[in-house]
Amino acid sequence: MPTRWLITFGAIAVFAAAHLSAHPLVALVLLSVLACAAGLRGGMLPALLAGPICWMLLNGFIVHRYGELHWDGTADTLRFAVLAAAALAGGGVAGLAPRARWVRARGRAVRRRLEPFAPHPGAKDTWFWN
Repeated sequence: MPTRWLITFGAIAVFAAAHLSAHPLVALVLLSVLACAAGLRGGMLPALLAGPICWMLLNGFIVHRYGELHWDGTADTLRFAVLAAAALAGGGVAGLAPRARWVRARGRAVRRRLEPFAPHPGAKDTWFWN
């Protein structure tokens, strides 16, 4: 099964679990994980889309029933900020991952270049007495 189908079905399962939970805070945590995962998998553009989409799902189907979107002031501002921060954190980490791979590869290359100068593991450190 392709990865995109697994991600889609996983997202549907997370939303179903959030919808079945009785408390909006549980749904907020689950949808924050979903938004972060979307940012991690896709990068910054999907993260910018995942935050508002998760807020619409949370607001329309969990906080207010029947898909009606309402703005409740401070509560919705906080919910939107949490979802957007989770999505952008995932997108930011996804953006830093190639840089971290490059740094690790450079570190390995430097260690390989320095290996000829390393002391033999079985040799005793006797240069002081010679």
